[in-house]
Amino acid sequence: MLHAVWNACKFVGVAIPVSITFLDNVGSVARVHGSSMWPTLNGERSNSPDYVWLNSFATRNFTVERGDIIAFTSPTDPNRVLIKRVVGLEGDIVQSSSTRYSNLRIRQGFVWMEGDNKDKSMDSNTFGPVPRGLVLGKASLIIWPPARFRRLKTEADRSYPSVLVENGFATTKNQPAFTSPKISPTSPSDVPTGVFASDDSADGIKT
Repeated sequence: MLHAVWNACKFVGVAIPVSITFLDNVGSVARVHGSSMWPTLNGERSNSPDYVWLNSFATRNFTVERGDIIAFTSPTDPNRVLIKRVVGLEGDIVQSSSTRYSNLRIRQGFVWMEGDNKDKSMDSNTFGPVPRGLVLGKASLIIWPPARFRRLKTEADRSYPSVLVENGFATTKNQPAFTSPKISPTSPSDVPTGVFASDDSADGIKT
């Protein structure tokens, strides 16, 4: 009996670290709540929330590309996970829908995140650039429901109105003169790393 208990304890002792390592370095499945990424996620014909595969390996070195759909810890609530699209990268100049972030140059180590359904999204237009250290994984597949199964493509060539200057080149006509960059109101040391969770369920992410 004691031998069986000991073997069970050893199995649990090995399984838990392996599971944590898998989630941190390979990926996990997450349920998506909300409509801010509509119609890409939780499309109008879907009767149930989308479940996505979050590829942690793709972002392990904080490597993200413009157009990626990324899950990240909310900069304003470490117990909440959001999922948005990467619109701006470091060095870009962005013009948000709020006057607080007018002609802002994105600092090194930060990205600008927006929902595809901007009118229903709380994103960088609200809380500013997001530290790369808060990135949890790249959403690469919708795996459930079956009718929604598809690969989520990186839309790097898509036009993003918020980005005024991309890679040193103006992206819009009548680009306003840029004098001195504004500094992001947050820095990595100011933002807690957080945990993978949400205020609804342990496997859920907010859009």
